[in-house]
Amino acid sequence: MAACRAIAEAVGSDSHTAFILGNFEHCLRIAREVDFPEDRVLNVTPRRLLDFLALRTGKTIPDLADF
Repeated sequence: MAACRAIAEAVGSDSHTAFILGNFEHCLRIAREVDFPEDRVLNVTPRRLLDFLALRTGKTIPDLADF
């Protein structure tokens, strides 16, 4: 089980309307219930996802540098 907490995870809202697009609260609640580290969820913020991609690829996206 510890190995499962060492992975990076991306979550999705599975929204079918624009009103809940990007609302990950349900996903994060489930992650907390199973003690999955929230710092391992990649797309909690745009910056966290961009930093992860830069770390993995060694490249950044200049147009999103100030995001």
